[in-house]
Amino acid sequence: GAARSARPGLVSLAAVLHGPGSGEGGSDMTWTWQLEKQDGTVLAARGLPKETFGSQGDAESWIGENWRSLLESGVDQVTLLDDGTPEYGPMSLHPAG
Repeated sequence: GAARSARPGLVSLAAVLHGPGSGEGGSDMTWTWQLEKQDGTVLAARGLPKETFGSQGDAESWIGENWRSLLESGVDQVTLLDDGTPEYGPMSLHPAG
């Protein structure tokens, strides 16, 4: 597998620089988590991590590692966006039961 960069900013910059201008290819999708309150209010990313991912799997791995800190920051639920279009969600971050 490709070595993960310790500087995430580098990854998105590289993707922008050599990514095709049009939406062709399908591999240059941008996956993001929309952070929401329980009532669906979208939280501004002030002080919250605004991460972008190259695949759904990367996004889901990240949320698996970071949902607790998001919960502590006041995030109740998240929606997974594929290039800005909801893929699924909202998904509650509160542990069941």
